[in-house]
Amino acid sequence: MEVRSELRKQSRSGKRKWAILVGIVALTHILLLLSYGDALRYLLPDGRRLKLPNENNALMTPSRNTLAVNVSEDSAGSGIHVLEKNGYVPDFGLRNESEDDEGFVENVDFESFEDAKDSIIIKEVAGSSDSLFPSETTVMQNESVSTSNNGHQVQNVSVQSQKNVKSSMSSAGFSIAGSAFGNSSLLVSKNVSKKKKMRCDLPPKSVTKMDEMNRILARHRRTSRAMRLRWSSRRDEEILTARKEIENAPPVATIERQLYPPIFRNVSMFKRSYELMERILKVYVYKEGNRPIFHTPILKGLYASEGWFMKLMEGNKQYTVKDPRKAHLYYMPFSARMLEYTLYVRNSHNRTNLRQFLKEYTEHISSKYPFFNRTDGADHFLVACHDWAPYETRHHMEHCIKALCNADVTAGFKIGRDISLPETYVRAAKNPLRDLGGKPPSQRRTLAFYAGSMHGYLRQILLQHWKDKDPDMKIFGRMPFGVASKMNYIEQMKSSKYCICPKGYEVNSPRVVESIFYECVPVIISDNFVPPFFEVLDWSAFSVIVAEKDIPRLKDILLSIPEEKYVKMQMAVRKAQRHFLWHAKPEKYDLFHMVLHSIWYNRVFQAKQKFALDQFPQSSFVVIASLKQKAMNSEKEDEPLEEIGDSSNVLDLTSYQLHSLDTVELPPTLIELDLTANRLSGLDTRIAQLSTLKKLSLRQNLIDDSAVEPLSHWDALSDLEELILRDNKLAKVPDINIFTKLLVFDISFNEITSLEGISKASSTLKELYVSKNEVNKIVEIEHLHNLQILELGSNRLRVMENLENFTKLEELWLGRNRIKVVNLCGLKCIKKISLQSNRLTSMKGFEECVALEELYLSHNGISKMEGLSALVNLRVLDVSNNKLTSVDDIQNLTKLEDLWLNDNQIESLEAITEAVTGSKEKLTTIYLENNPCAKSSDYVAVCLLPRGSDLRAWASNSGNQYVDCVSVKGNSRV
Repeated sequence: MEVRSELRKQSRSGKRKWAILVGIVALTHILLLLSYGDALRYLLPDGRRLKLPNENNALMTPSRNTLAVNVSEDSAGSGIHVLEKNGYVPDFGLRNESEDDEGFVENVDFESFEDAKDSIIIKEVAGSSDSLFPSETTVMQNESVSTSNNGHQVQNVSVQSQKNVKSSMSSAGFSIAGSAFGNSSLLVSKNVSKKKKMRCDLPPKSVTKMDEMNRILARHRRTSRAMRLRWSSRRDEEILTARKEIENAPPVATIERQLYPPIFRNVSMFKRSYELMERILKVYVYKEGNRPIFHTPILKGLYASEGWFMKLMEGNKQYTVKDPRKAHLYYMPFSARMLEYTLYVRNSHNRTNLRQFLKEYTEHISSKYPFFNRTDGADHFLVACHDWAPYETRHHMEHCIKALCNADVTAGFKIGRDISLPETYVRAAKNPLRDLGGKPPSQRRTLAFYAGSMHGYLRQILLQHWKDKDPDMKIFGRMPFGVASKMNYIEQMKSSKYCICPKGYEVNSPRVVESIFYECVPVIISDNFVPPFFEVLDWSAFSVIVAEKDIPRLKDILLSIPEEKYVKMQMAVRKAQRHFLWHAKPEKYDLFHMVLHSIWYNRVFQAKQKFALDQFPQSSFVVIASLKQKAMNSEKEDEPLEEIGDSSNVLDLTSYQLHSLDTVELPPTLIELDLTANRLSGLDTRIAQLSTLKKLSLRQNLIDDSAVEPLSHWDALSDLEELILRDNKLAKVPDINIFTKLLVFDISFNEITSLEGISKASSTLKELYVSKNEVNKIVEIEHLHNLQILELGSNRLRVMENLENFTKLEELWLGRNRIKVVNLCGLKCIKKISLQSNRLTSMKGFEECVALEELYLSHNGISKMEGLSALVNLRVLDVSNNKLTSVDDIQNLTKLEDLWLNDNQIESLEAITEAVTGSKEKLTTIYLENNPCAKSSDYVAVCLLPRGSDLRAWASNSGNQYVDCVSVKGNSRV
């Protein structure tokens, strides 16, 4: 009986569950049929629009046709924009991002909305679905519209004053180095009946063939009119000299193993240009701009190319310089992907604020530095892999060198100036050769292979002609299970002669590089696509370019290639692999260097100068420097750079590749002598007579201990204040006891194993740099009680010791050592401390550093935040890449501005809200990427952090920065 009773209970419980489920389904269906069904459908989790039966033929009621555009009271002045929708959410007919079956992510471009500013666009789609534009488009400002067509009505679309909308949206801006960013306009589109076809869904209106691209490149090389200088500099002279050497490069007698001549247009010119790049090129990376849009590389996914270049460029020591006056090129380190990820409101289909953001960024660096205006940005470059980059940078960055994945000549890509960036998923950077290669030509049984999602119009045409039509042509959409189970995607590529690379939503495709990885000759079907490194590589040697109109003849085209030629092409593909690989530590001719070289190469061939170096004798370097300085000063009323100085007392011979100073005149009144980046292995004895010399830089030369030894006997240099011996071949600290007024001493990037000898340094020393050496103990520096900056990063230190006398020390940099315990000996004046990449497990030891403003502790093993409550002046705290599970002990940090918590194990967003309450007035940046809380449904990747009682309400201060990570709950949407 008890068993029977229990079974009846379970049966009743099961019936109730089914009844509830059926009720939910029925209620959902009813709601979808109501007048606000569109809005409900629009807000489904995956962002898709569910289509009701006969929706295209149904007449919409006025309640569904009316869209009132307002900024809600909750969001006014906060930069958070909410459209009040009276029963209807517009569908723009645009695609969302979709993922390919091999993991490829390709995006549609929104060119048709490009030029609509400060207006409301009402689109009537009543004609054929094959039409690119709707049958009637009305652009209005500040008025109501009533129109009809084919029975479909758009009634009384009331538009709030654009000035009000724009002023409210301007509060979404944020400040970069004091320049306000924001002021975006609002764009609303109305799709009443049928979805219009986007540009990516239609063939291009015009086609530029490969032969024409080659002619454009040759014509650009001859004319070289792209760069028009307002004044010349020594860097321009170096560029002109380099161009002459490249154009007159003699045939290469012996080719390096890494170079395969058949894949290059001219291997001699490439090799000479690459050598000159290694010797001469200097890049200045702008420091302006805050994370996550700037200085935040994305290292995974389809857009990883721009991220890896940013990471390697910013960390590079060979090519970068700190003084922008010494640079040949200027890098604007923003991520196009992070720009879209941060500022673009999904499904808004309005990118005006993205363009405005970049416009104001360029205006900011133009006002702060003279270099952008000198060439209208022609010696500035950006690296962007997102599909939208050509449109976002079209106007205000028109003359810049753009390294773009979307290298489409019809979208503004300029052959000979811009760089086609490979679109590639990054292989294991530490071991990029793993699983590389494929079967030899004789074992490749499949003629052609393609598998992928149906993005864009072209792939549908490809499948229409070739899917299941020929056993030699394995052309699929998504790979059928029966095929994939026998041979997966990569194995298919490794076993095929040709890999079909049709474009998707944009002209580039990661299949091009994947084909090269697996030694499958790429067949590129993408009209108007400029292949990567077009200026130096001959793609006809290792790929097949097929016009879109020739898809029906695809097999005939491939079979017409002789077997002997195919074998050579397959060999060329294998040799080209090294040029498309990212390495954690860049290697010669790898993808990082190929991108940088193409930027350098195009810079060289677009320079114009007012005078050339070879017009003057070598003994006239000082006169040339003076002329250039006068030219610069005559064109700039206000010089934003400090300490330009009198050029007659300053001699800058940076990057002249001098082996000696025999042909150089050294004026006896010199105050500064900069010999950075030359080939000097000894010191010219005339330097000993420069009694007025204050600064001597011998950075990046070939000077060893014996060469620097004479310095200790040159008494005339006793007034020297700055001595730079960075990046040479020193094995020990040189004797500097005669420099009794020395303020700055830099011996970083040498081979020094001990600080023994530093005891002879003058106690006047304020800045000591000994990073990137082999030092294992902090000794013989106790007497330097005036020291303000001490840098000992990238050494072999295990213990923090002998620091107690540094009562005036303000900055201590000890990153990349082996320190386990913090011992600061009560440094109460210290303002900046870096202990990144050490072996710390605890944050104890900072309690007495009450003046501390910046603390960097990333990449350690810290599991708990503690000992911070007394650091009331702290502005920047970086504890990323540790083992933290919670955020503690920062409630008293009322001046905190930047908080970096990414790559930890933090699970609760609410706990962070409570922890940072005390710093709500100042906090501008929180970064939480790669924490468990980032996977929460309440997590939003981009938000504003203004003033308020908690993170959800911090949206009222327009001066704050865009940051990563905050929850969205209730009616607050950030």
